[in-house]
Amino acid sequence: MMGMKFEGREEKHRITVMAIFLAGACFLTYYCYVVLGTGRVFTHFFYIPIILASLWWKRKGLGVAVFLAALLIFSSIFFRAEVVAANDYLRAIMFIVIAFVVATLSEQIAKAEESLRESEEKYRNLYESSKDGIAFSDMQGNLLDANQAFLDMLGYTIEEYKKLTYQQLTPKKWHKMEADILKNHTMARGYSDEYKKEYIKKDGTVFPATIRIWLIKDKQGKPIGMWAIIRDIAERKQVEEKIKQYQQILEVSERASWHFSHRILSIREEEKKILSTILHDEVGTLAVALSSSLNAIEEEIKDNNLKAALKTIVKSKTVLRKAIQRLKKTAADLRPPDLDIVGLPVALREYLSNVTKQLDLKINFSMEIDEKKVPNNVAIVLYRIVQEALNNVVKHANARNMKVRLYSLGNKIELIIRDDGKGFDTGIISGGTTIHMGIRGMREMAESVDGRFHIKSAPGKGTDIHVTLPVIEEHKLWV
Repeated sequence: MMGMKFEGREEKHRITVMAIFLAGACFLTYYCYVVLGTGRVFTHFFYIPIILASLWWKRKGLGVAVFLAALLIFSSIFFRAEVVAANDYLRAIMFIVIAFVVATLSEQIAKAEESLRESEEKYRNLYESSKDGIAFSDMQGNLLDANQAFLDMLGYTIEEYKKLTYQQLTPKKWHKMEADILKNHTMARGYSDEYKKEYIKKDGTVFPATIRIWLIKDKQGKPIGMWAIIRDIAERKQVEEKIKQYQQILEVSERASWHFSHRILSIREEEKKILSTILHDEVGTLAVALSSSLNAIEEEIKDNNLKAALKTIVKSKTVLRKAIQRLKKTAADLRPPDLDIVGLPVALREYLSNVTKQLDLKINFSMEIDEKKVPNNVAIVLYRIVQEALNNVVKHANARNMKVRLYSLGNKIELIIRDDGKGFDTGIISGGTTIHMGIRGMREMAESVDGRFHIKSAPGKGTDIHVTLPVIEEHKLWV
């Protein structure tokens, strides 16, 4: 609205000025022909309104030239009797020609200005709408201009920005590197390759960016400034860091998977050795004992010594019964009971009860869980960990009392195993000892179902084992 009012006032001003010039032309014509009677008009004054009209109104301004040419011709006819001089016609033609040339040139200039204005507006829109920062500085590093994207990155207004230097926006650790790039690349080639650096925001924080610089020269080829395109790569760097972290996690997982697979193979080999030893020791010993007993019975029957034969048979039955019990125990150790059928509480109580009958070890067992909510794979892990912990107590701890507590805590199951044995230093366990293998096996079993395993022990202080397992989702058990 303000622009339209301004244009209206300017147009009125032009018309007023033109009216004054035209009135002056009419007065000069009358004065020269009538008052002075010279028969000549001072026409140089006419060129001023002709040129102004052509500049202001382009071809529409030709009307002024035509009016003044007609004024010159008709005044020559009406105010003197002689024939119109040829130079008056020539002047009239010159008025129109000059007006046409000026109008044409003015139109071309106006079109060029409009094209330049549109081009500037297009590039200004591109400049301002770019998501990358764009900045301009002189050769001394004084900041002269920047688009809104770069101002937003830094947190400055354009007025604040122009009071700074390029060096003030750059951490000191980058100054030498950028000086080398300016000297060896930008000044030598006229541009730099894209490189990484950091910028200081208004609040003092720093953000990473990539930048590329172009040198600006004047007509004589002298450098007068530099354009730079800056891209904030903070988010990209965060993504790269996350990818790097995930790659590291993947590498660790792959190594852990390899070790876990290796551990599985080792466990299988150990179980095969145990089974081979049991078959050799138990079954082999049993076979030798029964063979010897049968031979003795045979001899006693031949000697008609039936009482001795019956006693040998009773002893053989006792040996056979004990061997069967040991084989059952071994089978239970190698393969836990079907927990889906008997349930975890029954299986653990039966197992611990059998241990206490055979050993001088008092076990306090308590359980506060809803076994229906415990996935089968989690139940197997709990059973195995209790089994392995008890084996370690029997073999290494020399404990007299042991406490096993199993209870629910939210969507997790907590298992606590505590003994009053001799304990050990958890920091100096050698990797090849059987106790270390057992602890590692328990930890691997807990972690196989996304659980946590923690052990606390010290010489003379017994051992505490704390296991936490999730019970919401089913997990695969790799044992």
